[in-house]
Amino acid sequence: MSKPTLQLSKFLSFLLRHGAEEFGLVLDDQGFADFDAVWCCVEDRYGKRFTQDDLDEVLAGDKDGKKRFERIDGKIRAFYGHSKVTPIVYEEAAPPAFLYHGTTPEAWQKIQQTGLLPMQRQYVHLTIELERARSVARRYTPHPLILRIHAEKAHDSGVKFFQPDQEHFLSEPIPPAFLEKTDL
Repeated sequence: MSKPTLQLSKFLSFLLRHGAEEFGLVLDDQGFADFDAVWCCVEDRYGKRFTQDDLDEVLAGDKDGKKRFERIDGKIRAFYGHSKVTPIVYEEAAPPAFLYHGTTPEAWQKIQQTGLLPMQRQYVHLTIELERARSVARRYTPHPLILRIHAEKAHDSGVKFFQPDQEHFLSEPIPPAFLEKTDL
């Protein structure tokens, strides 16, 4: 993603996850907003700096392929991390045997006792890609710790999983019994 479209992505993330009210934007109970209204907010903020091609680049996802937004039937929403809407409902999905989550060594001490919790998010964020988990954790620590989640076993015990895109899963809290610190 180019530097200008990164700015657009960050603005859309703020707008659709946390700042809709600040811009007079209405989100439905699933976090969708009218696309034309969102684009008006972009133009109010940046004028004609961004084009439809820029938006298409943002919708395609970042360099790692992570998509943060979806556009359906004239509406747009952010996939993750909403603070102003009821939990977004995704169709339940059966996970693979293992998923991964990157964290810090300090957080691991608490996770061993409480399990993996969504914290300020609506769901726990997991990935099928080991390197994706590592790159997420590097945002918070130079020494990332990778957790292997026994996702299939957790799912069989009743933990619900959802798959908003090809490489990522979301879940309810995951008890410590299904978490393993890896050396991968």
